[in-house]
Amino acid sequence: MESSFSFVKPDSITSSGFLNENGLDKVDYASQLANNGGFITKAVAMGVMVFTFSFNEPASAQSKDFSMQFSKPDITILEKVEREIKEDIQSQKEQIRHFWKQEVSSLALLKEGWDGEQAKRVSTTAINNVLNMLNSKQVRLDLIQDIYANEAGTVTIEWDNGNKEYAGIQVGRQRMSYYVTLHTGEVLKDYEPINAIGLKELYRNLSLL
Repeated sequence: MESSFSFVKPDSITSSGFLNENGLDKVDYASQLANNGGFITKAVAMGVMVFTFSFNEPASAQSKDFSMQFSKPDITILEKVEREIKEDIQSQKEQIRHFWKQEVSSLALLKEGWDGEQAKRVSTTAINNVLNMLNSKQVRLDLIQDIYANEAGTVTIEWDNGNKEYAGIQVGRQRMSYYVTLHTGEVLKDYEPINAIGLKELYRNLSLL
């Protein structure tokens, strides 16, 4: 039977212990993915105005005829631009999702005593629970700061939105313990079973970030 979890990152599992092919640690690499090209993209599609100037200068050069014409924006082009922007955002999300899922999957390689003491091997069920959470559209992938193993054989995910609001969840085989700290100072905590009801409550609280 699982008991309530504590949120303490083992010294042996830190972001500095991971370097990707670009020489960045995993937190910096994930942040780079999130910010690449602007993860949250705002686009304003504006029609192109075509100005046509016509000057008719009679012999007296006393009067000028000035006309201006505006062409309507090409809706087809605007729709194409909007579609490409959405595809770009989705592509960036999938890159981040893939990155963190690889990180989680690699935790299965840790053996008993991986911390040099008495840490348990990370539960395969816990790993699968985290992978399922990362697949959820309700999880803000761009706000994830780190994912690491705990000596109890569980997995922790940490979020931070940069506005003094952050969250952490420790995931086991059947239960999860989490907190969400808001900028008001309010801290939401819970210890829930990993089922439809528990996950719904978790995602509702995470949406406050």
